[in-house]
Amino acid sequence: MSSVLESDRDATSTDGRLLIAGSWQRATDGATYVLFDPSSGEPAGSVADAGAADVERAVAAAHGAAGHGPWGRLDALERSRVLWRIGDLVLDNAERLAALEAADSGRPISLVRSIDVPLAARFFQVLSSWCAMQGMAFDGGTEARGGHASGGVVALVHSVELPLLQHAWHVAAALGVGAGAVVLLAEESPLSSLLLGELVQQAGVPDGALNLLTSTRTDAIECLVRHPDVMRVQFCGDARHGRAVALAAADVVKPLGLDVAGISPEVICADADLDEACRGAANALFLASTQGRDAGVELYIEHGVVDEVLARIGELAGELEAGPALAPSTRLGPLASAAQLARFHAQTATARARGWPVLGHEIDTAQGYSVRPALIGVDEADEIGLDSPAANRIVHVRSFQRAALETQLRARRRRIDTLGLWTRNRGFAQRLTGALGAATSRVNFLPGNRFRDLSDFYTRNRFPDHALVAAASSGVRRRTVMGER
Repeated sequence: MSSVLESDRDATSTDGRLLIAGSWQRATDGATYVLFDPSSGEPAGSVADAGAADVERAVAAAHGAAGHGPWGRLDALERSRVLWRIGDLVLDNAERLAALEAADSGRPISLVRSIDVPLAARFFQVLSSWCAMQGMAFDGGTEARGGHASGGVVALVHSVELPLLQHAWHVAAALGVGAGAVVLLAEESPLSSLLLGELVQQAGVPDGALNLLTSTRTDAIECLVRHPDVMRVQFCGDARHGRAVALAAADVVKPLGLDVAGISPEVICADADLDEACRGAANALFLASTQGRDAGVELYIEHGVVDEVLARIGELAGELEAGPALAPSTRLGPLASAAQLARFHAQTATARARGWPVLGHEIDTAQGYSVRPALIGVDEADEIGLDSPAANRIVHVRSFQRAALETQLRARRRRIDTLGLWTRNRGFAQRLTGALGAATSRVNFLPGNRFRDLSDFYTRNRFPDHALVAAASSGVRRRTVMGER
């Protein structure tokens, strides 16, 4: 990873610094912290460690650019053009972004190239199209000129999962409504987001409209969330960090958007095509692991096929090539941090101490933060650390009777992000997906395959880019419409 960082530092002005008011700066007190290469576990450079004073400067810069500032005053159509240019620049710099994202977060570069970077560009294009529709409307012969201007500053707080995607997702929305943004980047994997900040500058976004901070300090997040000029806070990440942000926002009764990962169970029924079900469940359980929002950390298997399913999934897990994130053949990258690795070991040790079966084998941890997934049989009354990001590499296995499945899933008392269901019984599938109301439901769905018949379907019960809608409707904008007779 160090070679990747050094080559990019030769070509960029960021050098691990903070972006405040359009310039790349060190922390006020000069503090830094060390980044580690997940593939080797070795130090790979350092970035600025922002404190409360840096937050104050960033919020002041964002406030000056929004509202009646150069970004807030900009016509919606012109904002649309700028956002589209950002999307183009993301695609032009796809390989640099992919290399930094993979090296920094541990996500395999093959996935970053094919999924993360193209989606990051698309987010800016989606908001560009949205902006283009805001400039002018006609109503019964009456011309109405309107636009959106920021009413303040939006604070965006990100944790470790999919850092490039969540950064692009929320920054596009904040810029799209003319807001000033202050972003507290994922602590352990900020490099691709810093490069994206440079691309935003190249596209012509005025100084101060986007400010990027890296920090390990609790006072930085407290200052940002509680700041009186911050009109809304948007958080994306795991529940553990989300609670801290929510409590800070609640103290000052501030509008808050929480995009917190729920559970993503894979459910395999006895009447399913077990070959396809095991391959599809393995994709969700393992290939989306480490930072994936749709990573299935719970596996439900109907009585009667438990042993057969576990044996097949265990074989598929063993076939995955684990290795350094930058290796093109790697399908199972390392965890993102030493903290995630420590939680993985603690959770598997707890399971063994309780006498629960633990399937799967760890690979040599001298190879950075690499571990193979562990499948743990969990008693219904217990769970281990599901709020932890490391849980995405630990699969909790439960058996079920079909008549009690809905009750069993509801007893988890957590929102279902993605439900993967494998069954030939279309009526049962429709009843279960309708009753649970998961954000996304996949029935007999293998990525890359077309649906074969009416027993296969895929639904999303939310707008596909729900976080974009949340930010665009966040209360940091106001609309002024002037009618002319």
